[in-house]
Amino acid sequence: MTVRFTLPDVGEGLDRAEIVELLVAEGDSIGRDQPLLLILTDKAEVELPSPAAGTVVRMAVAPGDMVDVGALLVEIDDGRASGEPAAAPPAGPEAAAPAGANAVETAAPAAPNAAGAATPEAPSGQAGDGMRPKASPSTRRLAAELGVDLAAVSGSGPGGRITADDVRAHEAAPAPAEAVASEPSVRTERRERPAPGVTYGSQPLRGIRRATAAAMTRSWSEIPHITGMNEVDATELIATRDRLRATAPEDGPTISALALMIKAVARALRSHPMTNAGVEPGGEAVTVHEACNVGMAAATDNGLVVPVVTAADKRGVADLAAEITRLATAARSGRLTPEDLRGGTSTVTNYGSLGDAHYATPLIRPGEATIVGFGSIRPRPWVVGDEIVVRPVLPVVVSADHRIIDGDLLNAFANQIKADLTDPVRMLL
Repeated sequence: MTVRFTLPDVGEGLDRAEIVELLVAEGDSIGRDQPLLLILTDKAEVELPSPAAGTVVRMAVAPGDMVDVGALLVEIDDGRASGEPAAAPPAGPEAAAPAGANAVETAAPAAPNAAGAATPEAPSGQAGDGMRPKASPSTRRLAAELGVDLAAVSGSGPGGRITADDVRAHEAAPAPAEAVASEPSVRTERRERPAPGVTYGSQPLRGIRRATAAAMTRSWSEIPHITGMNEVDATELIATRDRLRATAPEDGPTISALALMIKAVARALRSHPMTNAGVEPGGEAVTVHEACNVGMAAATDNGLVVPVVTAADKRGVADLAAEITRLATAARSGRLTPEDLRGGTSTVTNYGSLGDAHYATPLIRPGEATIVGFGSIRPRPWVVGDEIVVRPVLPVVVSADHRIIDGDLLNAFANQIKADLTDPVRMLL
């Protein structure tokens, strides 16, 4: 019997997904729940597990394809004769195949490929006996860019999964003496080649870059932006952050300035509800959100992603810091889930963390009405009374959807953020 595995509904309102990577090939022997392929949906890469054990008869898609929900992905010969009942699935909710993801029909099995059947992943990060090392797609791409053989890397992640940090540490480790003697030019050649992932000439947009391009095109073409720029004396912001760090438990999260920034933005969103809104498609209605979920733009090796801090207005600073750390770590390692990326009502971009950046004009995410950008905190001239002194200054930029937000509301929103960051203690009372 042939099991037809189709694209399941993996997200709220999402009717298409991009095929990122095929994890098996035609003729491979696979086990139930073994990852078959990787898809990109809502900027999250998701592994789709096999609904049955057997032999891969046909891969109906290729990397880069855009497929609709219900489209055929893979055909699997489960080894059963026509009319023979299927084996009972393993117990437990995690063993179930995605709802509505497969159908069964009669078909002839395909011959194994010349390379032989694939085997399940090894229980640890290192490969053995032909087993595939456990690593996320972004980690595999990083390893390919750095010329690192994943089979030689020890994984430090859950279940021995290899992380991006493991790959970087392996690449930076000194090579054994015999390897250096026999391959003296390998590391030098790697340093001199072009930036990772960059090739010359025309090429299609793929993965997160395609999703970002589509979102930013919508933002620029649909949303009339209005932008205000301010500066904050960050003396108390830094002092408050340092005091919180000094008094936090040793096993607690590291309190960052970003946690205080998001706290200030969430308070301002709650005080000015129209800034926590979004114009609906068609431009004839607006949704004012009851929840206050702040997205945080994160630059990764694969492009820009925006994980969401849910209920940001209801979290304390320590809770915010812990969630920021979790989301940032997941973004860097390519482990964000679709749930981590949904439900944003406004966005924060801390572009100052990327270098000595002062001002910018951030673009609003479609479906939202505001985005707040923070530059780098640097010593700059500041007027105190009748004197000019040197103070740590934080640039703050707010872009808003001018269809529903005018200059007076933009200034009120920005001024509350400025006031809270100037005197952060007021946020902690």
